[in-house]
This record gives sequence, structure tokens and C-alpha cells, in this order.
Amino acid sequence: MKSCKFLVFISYNIINKLLGSIKELLLKSMRDNPEIIKKMQNEESDETMKAILKMILDEAQKDPEYSGVTH
Repeated sequence: MKSCKFLVFISYNIINKLLGSIKELLLKSMRDNPEIIKKMQNEESDETMKAILKMILDEAQKDPEYSGVTH
């Protein structure tokens, strides 16, 4: 049972690091290329895409390094 908990712990940490890396890459790309945001907003997006974009931009505003990324 202990080895199972350890594997879950390791898997959780790996997933968190991977998601953190994806977030950093996405925010850096958006900061360096603000036209991406405009393109995403101007194209006819469905409600899911709009919600994802809002979530990303809200998250970016919380991070001091990326707070300059605006919509």
C-alpha cells in the first residue's frame, strides 16, 4: 500500500511540473506575441474557447511576471 501512495505522489508531482511548464510556455508566448490574444478574441470562438481564454488571461494577471499580458 505504501508503494501505491508513493507512486500517486510521484505522478501528482510530475503532472504538476508538466502543467506548470505548459502554463509558463503559454504565458511567455502570449506576452511575446500579443497578436495571439487579439486573433483568439476576433475569430468566431465558441463559448468554451472564450471561457478558456478568460481563464488564461485571469491567471496571467495574477503572475507578476506576466501581468502585462492584457486582453
